[in-house]
Amino acid sequence: RDGYTLMQFTENADGSGEYYTPGGIIPIKDGQILDIYAQWSEWTSADDFDLSLDRTTGNYTVTRYVGNLTTVSIPAEKDGIAITKIAAGAFKRKNVSTLIIPPSITTVEEAAFESCSKLETLYISDSFTSFYDNAFKSCKSFTNLRLGAARAPVYAISESIAPRIDVMIQRESDDKPIMVFVGGSSCMYGFKAYVAEELLNYEYQVINAGTNASGCGLLYIEGFKHYLKEGDIVVNVPEYGNIQMGQSEIVWRTLRATESCYNIFSYVDFSKYYGFFNSMSEFNTSSEARGSSSPRDYNLKHGLTEKYCDLPDNHPSFNKVYSSIRPSANSLSDNSIVNINGLIKSLREKGIKYYFGCAPICHYNVSNTQATEKELNDFYVRAIQTLNCPVISHPKDYLYDTMDYNNSNYHLDTEHAIIHTGKVIGDLIEAMDT
Repeated sequence: RDGYTLMQFTENADGSGEYYTPGGIIPIKDGQILDIYAQWSEWTSADDFDLSLDRTTGNYTVTRYVGNLTTVSIPAEKDGIAITKIAAGAFKRKNVSTLIIPPSITTVEEAAFESCSKLETLYISDSFTSFYDNAFKSCKSFTNLRLGAARAPVYAISESIAPRIDVMIQRESDDKPIMVFVGGSSCMYGFKAYVAEELLNYEYQVINAGTNASGCGLLYIEGFKHYLKEGDIVVNVPEYGNIQMGQSEIVWRTLRATESCYNIFSYVDFSKYYGFFNSMSEFNTSSEARGSSSPRDYNLKHGLTEKYCDLPDNHPSFNKVYSSIRPSANSLSDNSIVNINGLIKSLREKGIKYYFGCAPICHYNVSNTQATEKELNDFYVRAIQTLNCPVISHPKDYLYDTMDYNNSNYHLDTEHAIIHTGKVIGDLIEAMDT
């Protein structure tokens, strides 16, 4: 729409009610009809910006915002010439509370919005390639990110949390609580939700929300909270690296899992997280990420069971050469503990229970550097002494031989994924009974 930027879709024509970001998930059940309305932001007058023409690209750069509006919608072009860049310090100390950046902007320099102390909400698309977190230096009120899609997703649906959210929305029965298991690929490959449901006597609808060890589990669970309700249960079984283990850093592999559900960013307190802009810039330029894959080819590689989000049985087995996994007390940092306990508190406020468990460990590996009994015990003791929740398992009970895995030290084969699921659910039932 000429002269406007698409912000979001809403339930009501006047912009009220539930909102949905472009590239987000609309909570609509089978057979339901829902009218949604596009909400557009009219561009702020180009006269409110100092613009310089880049002789190399032929496009404009915003060098300074000279207006005094609290809601600013940066124009995508002036007189037919695209505006593609925001210069360092362009908005420094401006009293902007809501900022809308059009998809034409691909580059934002350091400190572009430095000391915008009232900036709270940012609308932006996923089109940028050079935009870093330090652009928002000293923006202490920035809590609300509304991310929209301007590019097609490229990663397999098995890597995305979108199917898991879809299952939560569809909810098998309003009377049956959901139990969602959250972790990295050790959960995605090493857990079978259909086995768990049977062991739990079908009292819960179980969802496998495993993604990748570099995904920010904290972000996923906080976003899932929007779709869960009183009586539901979250079982967190993170890998032992910092990112899954309660850290708030967003890396590009986190974005791989959020490609088809951008609205999850608007359901969290964005001020808790860091690394998003750095990682999206990397994601949009890395040959390992978007650069090397076409959407169609990649998305056809894997499928998930619709009800459980389990990977198909008998996934490929190759390259059985692994590094060491050595949990220790240091695997749970002080910052992780604070973050996890804060998350637990917010879940409890909504009536959602949280349990903390352990990922499987490839104990016997080619480097012969197995975790010691003391390291395993130190991790367990630190968890039970610091986390405000039941810790359902001890890592020493989840040790597996190299030949129990497929192509990673976290990817159990189908046989041992079933065995591991039985162990986890046995520990969980014991914790729930006490």
